[in-house]
Amino acid sequence: MLNHIKIALLSSTLWGVSMGYADVKVEIFTQEKALISYDIYGGGVLTPDTNLSINGKAQLYFNDFGEMMIEEEEGVVLTTGSIRYKQAVQRFEQHTKKNIITVDFLNKQLLERK
Repeated sequence: MLNHIKIALLSSTLWGVSMGYADVKVEIFTQEKALISYDIYGGGVLTPDTNLSINGKAQLYFNDFGEMMIEEEEGVVLTTGSIRYKQAVQRFEQHTKKNIITVDFLNKQLLERK
């Protein structure tokens, strides 16, 4: 009886350890791959004399059920009224299983993080 308990405990321990090192694939999307393009727009009142408006475009591309994704956005944020300000917004990121690469357009460099 004691040997059966030892064998069961040892086999469950080995199974648990081997499952900890297994490569588990998590599917983020139900579609294998896609390219999604969409418009970004909106705005509102910041103060009684200042309005905010946002206008732009974006794309999301993914492959292998989301194992690799590319996000791209560009547009303009505009405040009008007593405060007038215009800012161009540009973002590009690539996500993989191992890292995220972001483009820094201002400094013309790639930033990589795990």
